[in-house]
Amino acid sequence: MAKNKDYTHETEEDDGRVIADMSGVEPAAPSLFGFRSLMRSSRKNDPDDPELEARRRQAAEMSGKDTFRYILGAVGAGLLIAGVFIAVFGLFIWLLCTVW
Repeated sequence: MAKNKDYTHETEEDDGRVIADMSGVEPAAPSLFGFRSLMRSSRKNDPDDPELEARRRQAAEMSGKDTFRYILGAVGAGLLIAGVFIAVFGLFIWLLCTVW
């Protein structure tokens, strides 16, 4: 029979080998901390990116009225989703009350 080696008492030492080089990996999706961190990383890599410059121009040209509309749309979408959850929960409560 093969002996089971107990690895709990051995010390791990770094031998300097690279298993996977992660230096060139960019995040594929926005992070939890916001979109700004992605813009910083892309700005570092390519400062003359025309797509990044177009997004900056579009954000700078947005008026206060457009910003208010975006905020109102986001709040409305959140309230709509909350309303659906409340309606389903209310229907569930009503169903339980009628069964019992």
